[in-house]
Amino acid sequence: MSLDTIIKIVFNQLRKKWGRTLLSALGIMIGVWAILSTVSLSQGLSDKVIVAVNSQSLVRLVQFYKTTPQIKSFEDLTVDTQFISERYSSLKNTAESIPEVTSYNPSDTMSIYLHHEGFSPKCVDSNVEQIILAESGEEDKANEQQAILDDQCYSIGTLLQPFDLFLANNSSNWYGSQKEPQAGEIALCYQCDAENPLNEALGADIPEDLIGKTVTLEYSAAPTSTEAGNEVDLTNAAVSTSNIKQSVPREYTITGVYDDRQESLDLASTFLNSFAYLNYSEYVKALEQNDDTINTGNVGYIEFNAFIDSFEDLDEVVETIRDKDFLVISVGQILTSSIKTAFLVLTIALGIFAAIALIAAVFGIINVMTISVLERQKEIGILKSLGSSNGDIFWIFLLESMILGFLGWIFGVLLTWGTNAGISGIFNTFLLNNSEIKDNLATLNITDFNLVIPWYILALTLALAVIFTTLSGLVPSWNAAKQNPTEVLRSE
Repeated sequence: MSLDTIIKIVFNQLRKKWGRTLLSALGIMIGVWAILSTVSLSQGLSDKVIVAVNSQSLVRLVQFYKTTPQIKSFEDLTVDTQFISERYSSLKNTAESIPEVTSYNPSDTMSIYLHHEGFSPKCVDSNVEQIILAESGEEDKANEQQAILDDQCYSIGTLLQPFDLFLANNSSNWYGSQKEPQAGEIALCYQCDAENPLNEALGADIPEDLIGKTVTLEYSAAPTSTEAGNEVDLTNAAVSTSNIKQSVPREYTITGVYDDRQESLDLASTFLNSFAYLNYSEYVKALEQNDDTINTGNVGYIEFNAFIDSFEDLDEVVETIRDKDFLVISVGQILTSSIKTAFLVLTIALGIFAAIALIAAVFGIINVMTISVLERQKEIGILKSLGSSNGDIFWIFLLESMILGFLGWIFGVLLTWGTNAGISGIFNTFLLNNSEIKDNLATLNITDFNLVIPWYILALTLALAVIFTTLSGLVPSWNAAKQNPTEVLRSE
């Protein structure tokens, strides 16, 4: 029997029993749809979450350290790991050797006083006097001194991080120059403290009022410091910080202001907002003012931070720094890896349930093909009496089961496309029509939600559908091929 004849017999039978054909393919369709929908939805959500994470300025921050024993991965940290304090010049050279790094700084902080508009106090001297009065038991005078401090001096912390991190975190609400403040310049939060707004202390009604304004400040607490080359146990870090004992007022020009009244979805806002930004050189001056014997060229830093131009460069930059024998920690890599792992586990778990549905459909096809063999005993007998071989009969029934699998796969793909289009349509129609939600998503670089079925999953489900249905048709097809035409026709 020719292949054309076998195919005609198969399609004729499927057409005659179209209801049974559709019901048989329905089980395969549900299994294929469950797998494709699970994977496409999981991957779509994973991609959008990663896009949202990548929109965060913090993921472009790379932190690196020198350790002993030398390790290069966060997972290798132990209680015995010691961190080595490195000179600024050495860390700076490492950062500047990487083209993708746009900004860098060690991690540090200090405190300053800003003079209120219209006042010329000596804030540090007043603070020292207030402490002396309080310790000597002169509470009334100490309270009076504190009131003068509150009325004329504004205490604020400064945070030393890569300037581009500050800028990226506040890109939508930044005013003034986008260049890093130099010596004698400062960038400020507008309000800083909602209960004690800095803008009111400086006589500003809007952020633009502060740009170009000259303010007077005093260092009040020196940065942390440790000698370069020291080995530091972070559980008992040998770093020092101290209050500065004498007022040295300095004039600064405000070159940048970020409006912290506006809520930000950027993760870095949780630790950057409410801080002022000063150039690294100002931290050196504060160290020298606090201790005129210090050798600032020998001050070491445990942690150094580099900010890169694009998230796409992250893996390359991390590997480059590791090759220079540093321990590197990247929040971006940790978050992305965790998200991918979580969604992979979710996809596998849901995929198992979908595969169970596909396997259940196989048993349905076994039953359908077995019944088909019993119903078509006469047809089998006639075909054999006309010269059809056992192999011809076997392939007729096996091809039927394979086509059922292929039809189920086609229906499953079509149903998945419809489901994905419906989900995407709901997202794009309802969520993006809400201007507030749309604006919030836009800050996370999410402007749509279009689900796509990965081609390799299409190929995998096609293979599974055809293989499973082929296996399910083997026994019924073999039973049909073994039929004795004489006995079959006599029984009919």
